[in-house]
Amino acid sequence: MLYVLIFLSQLFFNLIRLIGIKHGNEGDMKESLIVAFIMQVLWLLTSYFGVISIMNNDALGVLIYLVGGLVGTYIGIKYVKKYNEKDKIKNE
Repeated sequence: MLYVLIFLSQLFFNLIRLIGIKHGNEGDMKESLIVAFIMQVLWLLTSYFGVISIMNNDALGVLIYLVGGLVGTYIGIKYVKKYNEKDKIKNE
């Protein structure tokens, strides 16, 4: 169960981080603040899991932490890319 929490927290942290960058670049203040708050909560959670895994010499926990981050970044990039393409078509 802990490994699932590690994976999901890292996945959502990286996904939310990229969505926050998108909103920040668009100047959406309200959305940016909401996303920043969620991102800070997730950062605390993921940092806790990462430190616990390292202190317990839990290589699998560290690996899941890293993989969750990569998957979240991948999904986030796909989302932002798809959003930008829709926005580009809309503005033509």
